[in-house]
Amino acid sequence: YCPGQLTEQICQKAAQEEVYIIWPTYERGDEKNVIYNSVLLINDKGEIIGKYRKTHLFPTERIENGGWSTAGNEVVVVDTPFARIGLICCYDGDFPELSRACVVNGAEVIVRPSAYLRSFEIWELTNKARAYDNHVYVIAANAVGLDAKGTNYFGHSMIISPIAERIALCRGCDEITAARLNPNPLAYIGNGSKAPMLFNHIEDRNLSVYNDILQPAKTSFPRFPESTEKVFAHTVK
Repeated sequence: YCPGQLTEQICQKAAQEEVYIIWPTYERGDEKNVIYNSVLLINDKGEIIGKYRKTHLFPTERIENGGWSTAGNEVVVVDTPFARIGLICCYDGDFPELSRACVVNGAEVIVRPSAYLRSFEIWELTNKARAYDNHVYVIAANAVGLDAKGTNYFGHSMIISPIAERIALCRGCDEITAARLNPNPLAYIGNGSKAPMLFNHIEDRNLSVYNDILQPAKTSFPRFPESTEKVFAHTVK
């Protein structure tokens, strides 16, 4: 449950340092064998003011595939004194619809804690795309170094502006980065330009073409070769 033993320590630290903390953690559900991959927003008094349960689980972590997690089903946007913050987690950032839902619900900043194992190029691209698609700041924090199983994460946490500019970047090591966020980031077409921003991806949507989006679908291409499928099936048992 949240807060649990580990989360209580983070809450105490947030109050001690008088800072807000985004804390990713596993959360035990009310029912047996239900575990959520959750993200908590803790305020500067040590209080949990937002809780998001990851909605897009990576295939190998889904309980129906032999993993351990159950998917959440809610979009979470939390008001704070400095910004309205949308919470997503890792693989969630690959899905444009979730970030769009956060922004439609008022998010100005989307925070994406991750343990990302694909390429840096995809990591950077998805962060920039979600920021630019939605004209929102994306703060993406990636794990770095070896975990208990020996998996090595490449770090490179970053902050992306609403016009897809990378305004802060960590290296592949333990590091802290920061950026001051402009409260009016859409006045001009680009950093250093005085050309006005004449478009807005949220206001300019043609909603009439989205009628078919909320239905099951799959790509026209096979997911993986048959040989790989056998390996996958063995892995998730």
